Amino acid sequence: MARLRKSRALRQKDLADRIGATVQRVSRYENDRYTPRIETLAQLADLLDVSVDFLLTGRSSSAAEATEDHRLRERLPALERLPQPYRDGLVLFLDALLASYYQSERASPAGKPEGAP
Repeated sequence: MARLRKSRALRQKDLADRIGATVQRVSRYENDRYTPRIETLAQLADLLDVSVDFLLTGRSSSAAEATEDHRLRERLPALERLPQPYRDGLVLFLDALLASYYQSERASPAGKPEGAP
């Protein structure tokens, strides 16, 4: 759970505040010293954008979760710490990349961008 929390740029205090718990309680959850009630598990799953099953087992319960690529989400905290000019450039790059992708997707008869595998 700590890895999920950190990948979403949340501190233990942030998570504790959002679920109405103490930082010590969140620490116990993360260190498997205490199991949250089902209502708390549901809140944690929503906040961490995973299923309750994933929180309990560490395994995805659906094909969609199994194929989800978390690489971008895991990099967000580091990207948010970049100096403003770098963040501005990154946003411009991402906007151009997305616009190019969607434009080529619309232009391709099979709905697949040209040159895509």
